[in-house]
Amino acid sequence: VVHSCWEAMMKSGVPDCGSTDTISAARRLGSEFADQGVGVTADYQAVSPLCRTSMEGSDSQVTYATHRTGPKSAADGEQTVSFFKHNTNSTPVYLLDGPVQPEVFFSQFATPSTSARPVVLKGMARRQPAYRRWRDKYLVRKLMKSSSDISSESVPMLLDTLLEANDSLLNGQLPQQLWGDVVVPSPLCHSAVQQRLFRGSIKTEINLDLTIVDDLQLETFDQLVCQLDGYSNFVLIAPEHSDAIPLRSGERRLQVNLDSVNSDMYEALLSVPWMSAKVEPGDCIYVPSRWFHYATYHNRTLVLGFNWNSLPQPFANWPQASEPANCSFDGSTLSTAEDFRYQLLEAMNGLEGTLQELTLAMEQELEILDAATQALVLFEAGDSNSDSTLTDDEILSVSGEVIDQIISGIDDSESSPAAGEENLQSPDMEEGSGTTQQDQLSDPDSQTHHEL
Repeated sequence: VVHSCWEAMMKSGVPDCGSTDTISAARRLGSEFADQGVGVTADYQAVSPLCRTSMEGSDSQVTYATHRTGPKSAADGEQTVSFFKHNTNSTPVYLLDGPVQPEVFFSQFATPSTSARPVVLKGMARRQPAYRRWRDKYLVRKLMKSSSDISSESVPMLLDTLLEANDSLLNGQLPQQLWGDVVVPSPLCHSAVQQRLFRGSIKTEINLDLTIVDDLQLETFDQLVCQLDGYSNFVLIAPEHSDAIPLRSGERRLQVNLDSVNSDMYEALLSVPWMSAKVEPGDCIYVPSRWFHYATYHNRTLVLGFNWNSLPQPFANWPQASEPANCSFDGSTLSTAEDFRYQLLEAMNGLEGTLQELTLAMEQELEILDAATQALVLFEAGDSNSDSTLTDDEILSVSGEVIDQIISGIDDSESSPAAGEENLQSPDMEEGSGTTQQDQLSDPDSQTHHEL
């Protein structure tokens, strides 16, 4: 069906296979077919051979979604079953209604380490100004530099056009123009929590047409996903059952369609205990770090997400706040230290946490020049049990002051290349010495050799 759609669009004179107009048209056609009960995959793999060749030969900047709509066709001889029909080992996520204070939320749900559990907070998103304000006309006027020539009749279509031209406007970090429409939710309205927010903490995701299915994935941070429009269904799997999900080292997502699962390849997945949740407009769902989640967003959806680095201490051990927390949102005040901590946790995912691996991660993933020195500072501060490895919990326990010290050291090393060049250009013969630096490096008994 999809191949026919693409062939028809090519014959009708659509100019460029890689253009956003073509992709949008395919998605609209896919949505119409899906409404008739036909499974449609409107992504790169579904493009007809003619159009696919054109895309591979172009320099188009369009990113093709890997999300799927409808069941994926099984390969010849492949036995597939529906995860939802086959795996009945499920329990519903707990629902909590009304205002939720940090003490309840962090004592019963967002607890340290693996004891955390998901919860749906009914009506929590309705308290966001964005829930009332974020309509097409308002969003277009906020996101565009000038709206003087936009008529009210054309605004609903213009949001679609605007996002096709720049999909990242509402799919990614919250734009500064919309900061005033967001407040910190009451469960997170505590100074200890706000100190764990990082620069990419507040994110938006919008889908105008299709039912979108995410991969089965995990994150290294805690999430509060708030549904402003549309509804979604979540599958959640606890970290202790991660062995049932065949991920390669360092990966955090599995591209699988739970409506059509290969029963031979994913036998363990089809019997793993899981939790289910339906998140309706105005609700939020808490997804703990390291929990696998698989979300299906239905029809037009608009999601606002709050992410933070997990707190290693139970709520009872938190320092008492000297004054009430400010629940207004200001993206300019988000912690640089927590942004570094978040990036480090992402870089260390799947690694054992030795000093060598930490150094390589900081050097290769974070592109830090003086990685060995800064890794040692972090390691000495974080390896609380002296087992020569640094776990996620230990990285989360390192104080913000130590992280700031590391960032300062990184800035100093990157801003003074002349000093390094001066050392490289120094003479081999040290003053008053009969040995060269090269001799000291090659001599196994020398102090310089041992320091190296």
